Amino acid sequence: LYGLELGDLLAEAGSGQWQKVPWEQEREGDVVVFALERQDLHVGLVIEPGRMMHSDEWVGKVIIETFRNGLWTPRWRKTYRHISRA
Repeated sequence: LYGLELGDLLAEAGSGQWQKVPWEQEREGDVVVFALERQDLHVGLVIEPGRMMHSDEWVGKVIIETFRNGLWTPRWRKTYRHISRA
């Protein structure tokens, strides 16, 4: 996450350091944000289009999974790309 916490990421998103990326246009290194309990509380690091690496509290470890179908799709809120990777 480029050394940032979620709050910092969201704050910087409005500062021009991060660009929003449309759904299904993500690429490696982008950050995807998902809602949990109707709040933007979960992030993943895109490792390839449609797949992310993220920490899963329920499993107790970092996992890799798809986010374009299943559990994560309806929870997707935003994808960001740092301007250094644009």
